[in-house]
Amino acid sequence: MTFDILTYLRELTAIKEWEIKDLAGGAANFTVRARPLSSASLDVNGAAKLDIELFNSYSSVVIKQAPDYLAKSPGFPFSPYRQVIEAQALQWFLISGNGLHTTLAQNPCIRVPQMLHHDRSSSILIQSDLGAVPNLYNILTDPTTSVSIAADLGHVIGQFLVDMHGCTPVTQSDIEKFQNADAERVMEATIAQAIIFMRDAGVTDFRSLGQLALDHWISRKKTAFAQGDLWFGTLLVEINKTRNNDRDSVVVGICDWEFAGPNDSAADLAQLGCYLHLLSSSPLKTSHMDEVIVTFSKNLYEAYFACSKTRLDSGFWNSLFIMHGWEMVNAAGWSARQDMWCACKGHGVRCSHIKEMIHVGAEFLRIALSTAEGKPEGFAQAHNANGTEWSRYFPLDIYN
Repeated sequence: MTFDILTYLRELTAIKEWEIKDLAGGAANFTVRARPLSSASLDVNGAAKLDIELFNSYSSVVIKQAPDYLAKSPGFPFSPYRQVIEAQALQWFLISGNGLHTTLAQNPCIRVPQMLHHDRSSSILIQSDLGAVPNLYNILTDPTTSVSIAADLGHVIGQFLVDMHGCTPVTQSDIEKFQNADAERVMEATIAQAIIFMRDAGVTDFRSLGQLALDHWISRKKTAFAQGDLWFGTLLVEINKTRNNDRDSVVVGICDWEFAGPNDSAADLAQLGCYLHLLSSSPLKTSHMDEVIVTFSKNLYEAYFACSKTRLDSGFWNSLFIMHGWEMVNAAGWSARQDMWCACKGHGVRCSHIKEMIHVGAEFLRIALSTAEGKPEGFAQAHNANGTEWSRYFPLDIYN
């Protein structure tokens, strides 16, 4: 981190000594975990700008500094306004009577960071710490993870997502409040990268499929509040061991809400789903991993589709296929994530497995075209789409 966080904390709190640890994970920000070493070691010559009692309530906090570029890709500009979006999202979870506040209360196994301080001038966001716990990828690939834990995790996350997506009608005011033109630009650049990956993988219709993905993103209907960046790294898992051979319990923390706000109702499910799809197709997986991934996925989708308060219409399914498709293409070819499902090194279409996964993602885009055009073969493909647990919920009579 280029920002002097220690000096900033000393000036903010008058607490002199801090333990600061860099946190890896997100690509957008510089993030650290900070712990005051002693509330008694106050700088008597300094005046706290923030009530230090705020920090006494937590053993540690997480501090995010948003540069005007992607922290892990300095050559890629990205407005710090993304932090305003995250602060607003976290604040909404605290407002009594708000649909998000109610959703969180109804899902006691879900944790969202509490916003403690936002300094827009310095692009600093201080929030409660969800803990030094493994993320979902670590859990799904851990040989000690039980099938019962995988089932519970899938149910907990699926239930929360369907509750959040349906918690309150999205208004035009909500859309404007969370509007971030720079985030839209980043996502359009991500789709452009997916188009290049399809081209390099030999997808002959990459132009038309890429245009489908881009047109859909630009014109998508923002009907649900979404997390906006839901993948393995933003889902933190705490497993609480119980006594007397009782079943262990799970708590899931969800972090990084920079892309949160009104979005397509299928966006979160498509992104998380494509990561599950890639992991389930990995040559690195063991038979136990496969059982854990399948169990997690089945319970995730069962909770989501069984608990949806309304019948999901053709627009939802069209979005799910399109977004799953281009998200899968992009994740398969993105070097920062490839080591989760491939042992090769490099970027883009670096081996036959990555090429195959990009072609599978492209096929999901084609299925969206076929079903939207009412082609009978499209419905059969949609219901039996390779590699996903959610496709079996696709209603064959959706366009009747």
